[in-house]
Amino acid sequence: MACLSTVFSLIIGVTAATALTRSELPLRSAVYALVLGPLVIPQIVTALGLFLLFEPAAMLGSPIAIALGHTVLASPIAVLILIATLRGIDERLEDAAASMGANRLTIARRITFPLATPGMIAAAIFSFITSFDEFYVSQFLSSVDTVTLPVQIYNSLTFDIDPSVTAISALLIAGAILALALVALVRWLGSGRQNSLLSVETATGIATPGGETV
Repeated sequence: MACLSTVFSLIIGVTAATALTRSELPLRSAVYALVLGPLVIPQIVTALGLFLLFEPAAMLGSPIAIALGHTVLASPIAVLILIATLRGIDERLEDAAASMGANRLTIARRITFPLATPGMIAAAIFSFITSFDEFYVSQFLSSVDTVTLPVQIYNSLTFDIDPSVTAISALLIAGAILALALVALVRWLGSGRQNSLLSVETATGIATPGGETV
C-alpha cells in the first residue's frame, strides 16, 4: 500500500508542481492552498472524512482505499519537495534548449525531468515514509483482514505486551536515518549535475540569462 501511495503521490506531485512553477495557472494561490490543505487539516479529521467517503462505497478495508487515503496526506509533501526542486533548476538551461528549437515536451524530457530526478527520488522517499507510518487513516479505513503495521503496533501495545514492537521501532528509526542519508546524497549528486551543465553552457556560450543565442 505504501508503494501504491508513493506512485499516486508522485503523479500528483509532478503534475501539480509543474503546473504551479512552469505555467501561467489561473487562481494559482487557490490551487496551491487546495493542494497543501491536508497539511493544515488535522489528520483525524481527514481520516473521518475519508471514512465517510469510502464507507457508502463498501471500500473499507480495501488496499486501494487505504492507498488513496495515504495519498491525500503524502501528496502535499511531494508537491512541496518538487516545487522547491523545479524552482532550483536554472531556467537558463531550458531557455538554451528552447533557443535551439526544442519544444516544451523535449525540454521537459531532456532537461527539466532529468535535473528534477533527485527531487523526485526525495519526494518518493518521504511519500513512502508518510504512508508507511500513517496511523489515523489506516485505523479508520482498515478492517480485520487489512491491517497496516502502525495499527498492528497500536493493537499490540493496547492489548498485549509484545517485545517485538521495540525491535520494529528500532528498525523503523534505522530505516528513517538511511532514507534521510539517501536523500542528502541524491540531492548533492543532482546539484553537481546542474552545475556541470551550467559550466558547459558558460563555456560554449549557448545562451545568455535572457535566453538569447550568443
